[in-house]
Amino acid sequence: MMVLLPTTFASMKIFRQHNKGDQIMKKKKRKVAPQKMRQEGLMLFYGIIILAFVILLGRLLYWNLSKGHEFEKKVLVQQRHSSTKIPYERGKIYDSLGKVLATNERYYTLILEPKNILIMEDGENGEKKYKKNKDATLDALETYMGLDQDEVMSVLLENKDSYYLEYQTDLSYDDIADMKAFMAKASEKKAEAKSEKEKKLIEQAELITGVYFVENYRRVYPNDDVGCHVIGFTSSGNKGQWGLEKYYNDELNGVNGRTYVYLDEDRTSETTTREPEDGNSIVTTINLDIQKAIDKRRKEFDSEVGSKMTTITVMDPNSGEILGMTSSYDYDLNDPDDGDVLKQLYNMQEIKKFAENQDKVNKGEELEREKPGEILTTNDAFSSIWKNSVLTDTFEPGSTFKPFTVATALEEDLYEGTEGFSCPGYLVVNNTKIACSHTHGNLEFKDVIAQSCNVALMAMGLREGKEIFTAYQKLFGFGQKTGIDLPGEADTSNLLYPEEKMQNVDLATNSFGQNFNVTTIQMISSFCSLINGGYYYEPHVVKQIKGADGNVIKNIGKTLKKMTISKETSDKMKPLLEETVLTGTGKKAAIKGYSIGGKTGTAEKITEVQKNGKTVYVRNKKDYLVSFIAFTPVEDPQVVIYVTIDEPNVDYQANSGLAVDLERKCMKDIIKILGIKKTKKE
Repeated sequence: MMVLLPTTFASMKIFRQHNKGDQIMKKKKRKVAPQKMRQEGLMLFYGIIILAFVILLGRLLYWNLSKGHEFEKKVLVQQRHSSTKIPYERGKIYDSLGKVLATNERYYTLILEPKNILIMEDGENGEKKYKKNKDATLDALETYMGLDQDEVMSVLLENKDSYYLEYQTDLSYDDIADMKAFMAKASEKKAEAKSEKEKKLIEQAELITGVYFVENYRRVYPNDDVGCHVIGFTSSGNKGQWGLEKYYNDELNGVNGRTYVYLDEDRTSETTTREPEDGNSIVTTINLDIQKAIDKRRKEFDSEVGSKMTTITVMDPNSGEILGMTSSYDYDLNDPDDGDVLKQLYNMQEIKKFAENQDKVNKGEELEREKPGEILTTNDAFSSIWKNSVLTDTFEPGSTFKPFTVATALEEDLYEGTEGFSCPGYLVVNNTKIACSHTHGNLEFKDVIAQSCNVALMAMGLREGKEIFTAYQKLFGFGQKTGIDLPGEADTSNLLYPEEKMQNVDLATNSFGQNFNVTTIQMISSFCSLINGGYYYEPHVVKQIKGADGNVIKNIGKTLKKMTISKETSDKMKPLLEETVLTGTGKKAAIKGYSIGGKTGTAEKITEVQKNGKTVYVRNKKDYLVSFIAFTPVEDPQVVIYVTIDEPNVDYQANSGLAVDLERKCMKDIIKILGIKKTKKE
């Protein structure tokens, strides 16, 4: 039997009373008005918010009073006090043998911080005076850099609130070497000084404040204007302009580094450095000796004869490598916007007008151009000098195209190469009389290219027909960009007749290189495939990319884009082209001991003429573009040279002998440079 203790009964009684109380309260709550309940809830909510705010405010006041200084130092540690750019070095440009075409030169700028040099402190009598660092700094600038203290002080006072003042620019390392060596002593330990004099120098160096040097690079071209149209130049900010500098700008550029100065917990400076990443260098296919040689020969021609535009291009037919490339109107890569450059092409009145128009453009005005490419401003004029005409200018190739028509006929088995032709001096096509340069009479197949007979070529072209002829034009790359790794290549896609629009007269004139346009780079690239077995290689100017450490990142070898003709056809073409030099229009190109093949070109130019108030285009029998493309040795071609002369300054322009003579001089130089051996007995 369980015995209930008094405490148990008491607890049970309290429980019953408490339970009864709860029931009474529930009844009472049911009688409270809903509006009153909401008011009590809001008062409770606001009370809690106010209490939390008071607690938070109290904590903030406590931390600010007790540990505010500690927090301030931590914030300062995270704040950047200053930063200085460390420039990268732009990659160099080399020729194929490692000779420098473009490099960099360091220069320095003396930076002064007036605010950190002119620091004031209280003197013995309470007056303000400069700290010792001011005199020490001025003394050092005078002693080690030869700067006048009074002049420096005057400039500092004029800029007393500045933390950055470029005081001297374009300084060489020799200009600053002594000052840098002296300032470096501040990091040496006085206890380790070998003499009192050395110890005193360290103490003086420690006082130097507000002085440092900013290092930068300047692009330098050691060969001045040699290869200017191929190399290009840079503008401010290491931005490549024209040539290789522009095309490979991203490769040549690097990433700037930076020095950051922070404040540590004691508010003293702490330095962190992110090193710069230098740009990659490029090794070109250009042979500097060849480039100098063709530049020299072209300048001689421009000086002695002159023309609207003269170009010389040299290529390795077995790889597509450009060995040299030059065109008229040179400019010094170290000073590309020298005003005297424009005088090569424009008179003073034109130059003055360009400047006036440039001012208008700079002010936001728009100029109306009568036709695309019209030269109106100074910028336009400079661009016409800086451009690479080998890539940008289009022209009718004339007779240098004839080998392509012959190769097409042989490749399509339309001729065996033993046929003969009769030339009465003209051919009538669809009631249109088309003349030949001469009345050749009866010709053997081998003499067609050598004697440059239009009549024979028209016969071949008409036999090929529009479908075959236009298909081979495209196969040889005409009407398409070559893909050369230089900027500015012209688009010639609309400068050829499409098959559906070509008439027989068009086909006839196209067959000997008239009534369609090409570029120099298209012609030489395609011609190489005629003599190298039919291989069309993409022309290129860079063969290697190297890292800043000198290690090779990428090799750029020859790129075979397509086959144009068979080796059999190519082997037939080489002796036909040699005949041009042996017995034909290019006899002046002969060099004793060497087998040389090629083709001359004389293209009548089309000019604008006003007739009955309308602009019409006619051949005026006055203006010509003459050219010559040649190679050696015939048995195993190693080099191809293409010379074009647009409107030579002579009374009779239709003289391809001008181009032949210029090519021969270049070929003799290049044979020596490349060490090409003789293949024939003298």
